[in-house]
Formats: sequence, C-alpha cells, structure tokens
Amino acid sequence: MPLHIRDDGVASWLVLRHQPPPAQGCPWPFVRRQAPAFSTASTIEWLTALRSAGLEFLLPEAYFARLKSRAPGQPAVNPAALLKHDIHHDFRRVVRMAEREAEAGISAVYFMMDHHELNAGFWGLDYTWRELRRIQDMGHQIGLHVDTFELILRYGDLMTGLKVFKQVFEDQGLSIIAANAHGNTKLGKRTGLRPMDFFSGLSRAAPPQPTELEQHVRRYTLGEVGKAGIHYWLDAAFMKMGPRFSATIM
Repeated sequence: MPLHIRDDGVASWLVLRHQPPPAQGCPWPFVRRQAPAFSTASTIEWLTALRSAGLEFLLPEAYFARLKSRAPGQPAVNPAALLKHDIHHDFRRVVRMAEREAEAGISAVYFMMDHHELNAGFWGLDYTWRELRRIQDMGHQIGLHVDTFELILRYGDLMTGLKVFKQVFEDQGLSIIAANAHGNTKLGKRTGLRPMDFFSGLSRAAPPQPTELEQHVRRYTLGEVGKAGIHYWLDAAFMKMGPRFSATIM
C-alpha cells in the first residue's frame, strides 16, 4: 500500500487496526492497514517490506528527536515511523509479534492496560510480567494503555490512578515513559464522553449529558501527566494538531 510521508521525511503513526484507512486528503500523516483478519506472518511481511523500502521504525525519544531536527521544507530523506500495538485480548500473540518484529529489526511500543475486563485472563500473572520484561529486552518499549474512565471511577482521580498504574509496572522492572488512551466504548456510549475529554484543551465544548464523570471533564492537563513521568502521550488524535504537539506538551 502507498505510504504517506511528510514533507520533512517523517512518516508518522502506523496503526494496524480493523478499520478502513482515512479519507483521501487526510491532513495528518496517519497510516492504517485495512485488514479484517490479518495474520502475524502477513503483518511482519508488510512491515518488513516498508523497512526494506527505507522506512526506519523508531521508539518515541528517537522519533521525536528526528522530527525536531528537520527544518520545514527539508527534502524527504531517511523516513521514520512510530509503530504501536495496544494489548487487549490475546497476549501470547502479542509475544509472538514482538519476537518476529525484533527478528526483523523493527521496534515498537506495546501499550498494556491496568487490570481490566479485556485482560483479566492474563493480568498480573508471573508469565505476563516476565514476557513484558522480555519484550522490553528485545528492544521494544512498554507503555501504559490508559482507560481514563476506569481510572477515574476506580481511584476517584485520574492522576492518582495514573501514578498507581505506572508504579505497578515499574515495580515489575518496566521502564514507563509513554502512554495512550484506551477507547472505552461501553462507557463512552453511556456518557457521551471521549477518553481525552478529561484533559483541558482537548475536550469538546461541554459534557453532552450529566454523568458521574462530569466533574472530571477538562479537570486535568497533559502537563500533570508529564510531571508524573509520562513524557510521550501517543494518541492518533494529536496528529490532527501536528506531530510536534505530542513531543512538546510535556
């Protein structure tokens, strides 16, 4: 498939999802692979082809450093991408994917949720922590997949929940500097809220309806997230504001 590369030579987020690609004329460089049922083998084949064509897969620190180093209008050379995976159901497949990517020289960020109904089958197991550390040792990065709804309801405060969440992972030997938001479809439909509506400057004009979460809308800032040690919030929504936004807010 064609790869959209910015004028400054940086190809942003590559996201493998069960969704169609964005409409033509999409204003930010966001690549999705349309694949109703993609296999690990076919995904690795696709990523390897991109790498062979000159695309370099970088972790957040190196990725944003490259963004900052390029002047506007600079010729497109050495394109780079940030590859991310959100861990939801099949953890063993996650491990296989990480192994295959590492063998192919590809680095990615793997985002893991706190205890959740989606990961209840493998959350907190010795096997899971051991494999997450092994994924990190392969050259990948582990990030937090933050269900903002659940953390607020569980802890009464998003930042309190985020700090506890991060500490649990660090206590298991994982280095955490990146996070993104989980789209909680169930609570989103019930409340009419989006995961990032709890952040000032990222929320819609007003809560669409009264809810137990209403008092938390626009209550937090990404600056607070940065002070908690999360230096990169890697959500595709930021690409609408420009990829530099995610690198400079914290």
